[in-house]
Amino acid sequence: MKNMKKALALVLVFAMLFVVAGCGNKDNGGSKSDLTAREVSDKMIEAMSKVESIQNDVTFKMDIKMSMGAEGESFDMDMAMDMDMQTISSTNPVASYSKAVMVMDYMGESETQTTETYLVEEDGEYVTYTLVEDYWSRSVVDDEEKDKLVNGVNYGYLKEMKDEDLSLAKKTEEINGKKVYVLSFNVSGDYLSEQGMDMDELMGMGVDMDDVSFPMTLYIDTESFLPVRATIDMDAMTDMIDQMMAQSMGDLGVEVNMEVKCEDFVSNISYDVEVPAVPAEAKD
Repeated sequence: MKNMKKALALVLVFAMLFVVAGCGNKDNGGSKSDLTAREVSDKMIEAMSKVESIQNDVTFKMDIKMSMGAEGESFDMDMAMDMDMQTISSTNPVASYSKAVMVMDYMGESETQTTETYLVEEDGEYVTYTLVEDYWSRSVVDDEEKDKLVNGVNYGYLKEMKDEDLSLAKKTEEINGKKVYVLSFNVSGDYLSEQGMDMDELMGMGVDMDDVSFPMTLYIDTESFLPVRATIDMDAMTDMIDQMMAQSMGDLGVEVNMEVKCEDFVSNISYDVEVPAVPAEAKD
């Protein structure tokens, strides 16, 4: 169970790094895209450089069926995970807020994990106030950690990609009443490392990140060129979870068969929002 919690925690990390969303909308007969993939990518990067505040609202559901066997005995277990997460960040003033609630149901038990974090500037330094299990803690953070909490995804990564590695759908789609371009590409393990993913922990759980890549799709407003949704192919994520569990249990002489199903993973993105103030009880 400890390793499973680590694996599920990685899902949360992906959500925070990529503003992940679930299965994309099907083709609704939209108009023909009038730009190239590179042009859309460049315009999006330029538009994002001007954004001062952003909010991401994420919901995610995953079901896991697991069968374990050792020394002629077997054990079956079903697990379900629901996650709700909200992140808000601002560069003017520099501040951020995040709240994640994960509910795990397994073996007739239900466990809820809630984490809430505020980043603010106090007396010339940046600090976080974090709430875990009704307990508040305060920590001073360095510039690197502050930038991760505030800046989020660095889509400048796309500038380094070859034109042939960027794919633009032939037709636009519509999301929440907005016409969007659909831009797809692969995210590499190297990029994850640059964005703060703990590669040592992943490799220690049996994952070779040198060959890992995740198909990602951005849904970009045709007027503002700001992304309103992002998706990652969850097959890559579920394969990685399966690999981690098989490796960790295999070291114990336990054979593991898993079926991981992602029911829903959606992030809605909005702009020009205010970061909530740190509650008074956090400072008491």
